[in-house]
Amino acid sequence: MIGMSNKSKYALAVVLELALQKKDVPIQIKTLAGTRDVPKKYLEQILIELKKQGLLKSVRGAQGGYSLAQSSDKITVADIISALEGKSSLAEGYCGGDVLKTFWAKAEQQCEDIFKVTIAELVDQKRHAESCLTFNI
Repeated sequence: MIGMSNKSKYALAVVLELALQKKDVPIQIKTLAGTRDVPKKYLEQILIELKKQGLLKSVRGAQGGYSLAQSSDKITVADIISALEGKSSLAEGYCGGDVLKTFWAKAEQQCEDIFKVTIAELVDQKRHAESCLTFNI
């Protein structure tokens, strides 16, 4: 199974949280860390990297914090992963021959297609899930 680091998983959770907030209202690190259960010091490193990559922006001061630098419909899961993990290719380097090189290239394309989902789509899914009533007996 192809894995993804916890760093990227934390980043995705935090970016989703920022997208759920009012537009351009910065959220403090301690709030994000508590809401998404991410170690604060580790989160600081992640947020700095996402800011360097142009996905987040920050505001200093008592009312400061982080917010999305772009609209949530412009940021994809792939953007977040690439910002933290770099662009990697399954079909690079040793592949084991032509058949396996083709296999790895196809697998890579399928992963790219899956990670093209936007943060706005995830926000919609979350809001829809929260609006559904559940009954337990």
